[in-house]
Amino acid sequence: MTYEEMCRFENLYRAHLKSRRGKRCQKDVIAFEMDLGQKLYELQWELLNGKYRPRRYGQFKIYDPKERMIHALQYRDRIVQHTLCDNVIEPFMERHLVFDNAAVYRQLRVRPIKRASAGKPDQLVVCAVLSGWAGQAD
Repeated sequence: MTYEEMCRFENLYRAHLKSRRGKRCQKDVIAFEMDLGQKLYELQWELLNGKYRPRRYGQFKIYDPKERMIHALQYRDRIVQHTLCDNVIEPFMERHLVFDNAAVYRQLRVRPIKRASAGKPDQLVVCAVLSGWAGQAD
């Protein structure tokens, strides 16, 4: 996929839908969606003309299980991240990984993997991928 294809409006929109999962009630997502078409076109223009620069990370603290400072991408930068990962990195990795590694792929629903262990060198492990989650059974 070329850079121009990655920056197509449809790909940015799909990345927006992925980025908002579980975050639809957050202020930055609501603000972005208030003028969705214009903001996606601005983002597309910045990407195609080399003007895109990631914005400052948002910071907040969480207290469970211990106090930590979290640095999170702003919403528009999450869209770019999803576009890059889904359209460039993932297809590249799928083409270059060997068939019998333990990675989970979206396209394969059930994948047998041989695992060598001390007692059972030919033990067969089946990984089942169901709606984005992986289950493993020995």
